[in-house]
Amino acid sequence: MALFEPIFEKLNEHRVRYVVVGGVAVVLHGHVRATGDLDLVVDLAPDEAHKAIDALVELGLRPSVPVDAADFAGREVRRGWIEDKVMQVFSMQDPADPLRRVELIVEGVGFEG
Repeated sequence: MALFEPIFEKLNEHRVRYVVVGGVAVVLHGHVRATGDLDLVVDLAPDEAHKAIDALVELGLRPSVPVDAADFAGREVRRGWIEDKVMQVFSMQDPADPLRRVELIVEGVGFEG
């Protein structure tokens, strides 16, 4: 998990509301599983989503598709990606280390309450 610890630290530093899902979540629960990326559900409220993107960009991660990373925070932009591109995750990776990859779920549960 050393590969992902700086990501967790930066997200926490930015006070991002997030939940680890997917293969890394399985590993964090003590089970052996090979995984190549970090899947996250983040709070998709625009200000909260911006904090998540800012944290990841500070770490050097860039979108895997040719878009501005900040666009992820826009609800209507995400809605267009979902409807027009059938996007389920917004992938970001470190150009200097392709093994460091984060996938943000573009639709998710709310963090209200």
